[in-house]
Amino acid sequence: MADGFINIHGKQYATVAHRLQQFRTLYPAAQIITELTADDGKKVIMRSEIRIDGITIATGWAEEVRGSSNINKTSALENCETSAIGRALAIAGFDTSGHICSADEVSVAIERQKNEANTAIKTLDKMAKKAKLTKKQQKALENHLDECTDGDIKLQKVLAFYKIDNLSELSKQDAEQALTKLEITA
Repeated sequence: MADGFINIHGKQYATVAHRLQQFRTLYPAAQIITELTADDGKKVIMRSEIRIDGITIATGWAEEVRGSSNINKTSALENCETSAIGRALAIAGFDTSGHICSADEVSVAIERQKNEANTAIKTLDKMAKKAKLTKKQQKALENHLDECTDGDIKLQKVLAFYKIDNLSELSKQDAEQALTKLEITA
């Protein structure tokens, strides 16, 4: 970070602190009024108003979901207020560099996207593990084990390794792994 700006994906975003410092330098007696408009325990919504000489020159709104990012696990209200102030300052024209959103907002959004992607990957992994092996996979495994002189031993090893009682209990993913280990083409 240099001079209150952060480079995110090749673009310069001002921090809320930088916008606030610039604002206070120019208007030390101006007011920033924030209002909590909603907090249902899951979501926080804040409104911020910038007043110079008693005249509202800009407003900014922000919404945060509790627990949606590392910062929102402990400080969703404070984060939301900071975002609302940053947006109001940007709308009032303070150090936007062409961006209404602040570096803080972009960082939180990126973290939220990563968390959502990780959750999606975990869900897909769980679904893949629950998907049963295909008939083709089961037939290939059974044929291979029937043709081997030590097929019964291999079968017992497969069942023990995957902690199952029957080949039909294998997940599609585990069946693919077993076929690969046994060098079987399904």
